Amino acid sequence: MDTEPWITPPKRKAGCCFSLTGWVLVVGVVGACLGVAALTAYGIVQAPTIRGKLGDYFNTTARGADDTEGSEPENEKKSLYSIAYTIEIILVVVGGLLGIFTNLALIYGVVYFRRWFLVHWLVFHVLVVIAGLVAAILLIILQVDVYKVYTLIPIGIIFVVIIAWIMVYELFCKMGMHQNLVQQPCQLHYNFSLKMLK
Repeated sequence: MDTEPWITPPKRKAGCCFSLTGWVLVVGVVGACLGVAALTAYGIVQAPTIRGKLGDYFNTTARGADDTEGSEPENEKKSLYSIAYTIEIILVVVGGLLGIFTNLALIYGVVYFRRWFLVHWLVFHVLVVIAGLVAAILLIILQVDVYKVYTLIPIGIIFVVIIAWIMVYELFCKMGMHQNLVQQPCQLHYNFSLKMLK
């Protein structure tokens, strides 16, 4: 497998003085840095004194595993909180590590012009959008009063991910055209991403 460095794809400006390739590279670098920062922040927030201040769900999961005394229904409830908390930790850590990996694969694919390295990022971020929708619904259901405002966090993330996804998909198509693997451009997606950036 030959590894020729950086074959410049056809560059069309995508607004703000960057080419589409440049924007996708920025998405990969920022995504990898945010993945590391998010995992670090999640580790810090696990302290019960901090976690308990984020709302009722976080408060109950923070103390649910520690309290063992109580009636049978209370013990069942604490057991459910413990299971939910364990699943949450597994999903966040695995999701964070996969996010870092897919962003590094995206950077490699852009720098070395390997279009199939972009597919990992595209597939993973479809799952991120689905997870964000589920998280938004759960926050609406589980949180009370002013804590429902936390729903805006996954909604904002979904919005940004969709814009980035369109740009990465457009570059994926353009790389295919440059290698004569795809005959038709993804013109609709490109126009949409241009409008979003202006």
